[in-house]
Amino acid sequence: MKNYKKIEKLLSRIDIDCDLSELSDVNIKTFEELRDYLQEQGLFDVEIIYYSNAMEYLSEYDPSLRTSLELAYDLGYTLENEDIASEILASLLASQRLKEDFQELQNEIEELLEN
Repeated sequence: MKNYKKIEKLLSRIDIDCDLSELSDVNIKTFEELRDYLQEQGLFDVEIIYYSNAMEYLSEYDPSLRTSLELAYDLGYTLENEDIASEILASLLASQRLKEDFQELQNEIEELLEN
């Protein structure tokens, strides 16, 4: 993949730290193929640990908990089993926000992939 250093630099702007040099022999041609590769590598998975960190994150980005609870329910978490914790909600929300940040880079990444 050409321009992988430039793509790495773009990704570092959104706090995805990765080494794409191994992809120089892989034929990634599209934004979607790159997204799928990053997903497979777990680079969109954010883990927020400790109650205080999670509550701080949630109070800043989802004070109503509406978005994070929707994400949790979509993944099968329930309140009945008490398997939803602040760390899970914050981690799900942070992961979703990272995916959205990546999506905003689509035009720039596609341009680099075309060159």
